[in-house]
Amino acid sequence: SSGINAEWPLRPGHMMLEQWHPLGVCGVITAFNFPVAPYFWNFTIASACGNACIWKGAPTTPLTHIACTKLIAEVLEANKLPGALSGLVTGGKDNGYLSLYRSLTLSLS
Repeated sequence: SSGINAEWPLRPGHMMLEQWHPLGVCGVITAFNFPVAPYFWNFTIASACGNACIWKGAPTTPLTHIACTKLIAEVLEANKLPGALSGLVTGGKDNGYLSLYRSLTLSLS
């Protein structure tokens, strides 16, 4: 047995092609009551697709964001990747607007 499902391909004579086109920098905005997990979910997907991420967290939980960003940078650098693939913007809504909405981020979550 080749280990390939006998039902594959679903459409004989057709080929499925997947291409990734990195966007560059993706922005992620998280809420105060669930600040960390959504960023990690989005960062994982974005970085797997070749993008960097900027994280704008809630202004009420900046220490959580700073600690997590440092942890992410350490993990990236331990794996010979630049720690700057994960960036952080702290502050209120004006900082988030200027850094994410008015910047060159092509993807925002």
